[in-house]
Amino acid sequence: MSELQGKQIQLAARDEMSSIGFWVLFWATEAMLIALPLWYGQPTDFAHGGWLAVLWEILPPAIAAMIWLAGRKWYATFWLIPVSVVLVAANLEIFLWPSSSTTSLLGIFVPLWCLIVFGPAGLLVGKITRKLIEYRQKARTE
Repeated sequence: MSELQGKQIQLAARDEMSSIGFWVLFWATEAMLIALPLWYGQPTDFAHGGWLAVLWEILPPAIAAMIWLAGRKWYATFWLIPVSVVLVAANLEIFLWPSSSTTSLLGIFVPLWCLIVFGPAGLLVGKITRKLIEYRQKARTE
């Protein structure tokens, strides 16, 4: 086996592992966003449009999945990580540890913040990180 074939196999294995990691994080986030309202919410919440709130919270990770499927895997990962952390933390605050009567507003505003601030900031960090890695690799080859 030539050195080129070895590198190609190594890159394919790395790509496969990153795919598995991305989708595990994606589906774990989606499961948490769906399960917490079902387990800890009131049954009447879903009779009064609670499913719309769940769908609204699922939207930011779904955008990461669309970015991934568009072939921009690096950027999708940097979108998904901060969005997942913020959304799951907000849901834990809403359903497990509510601290005030206005805590439920997190369900409305956190997905909006994820779409406007956290997701794009993750994309920016991903782009900068990618450029730094490319710069370092170029500097090593020269």
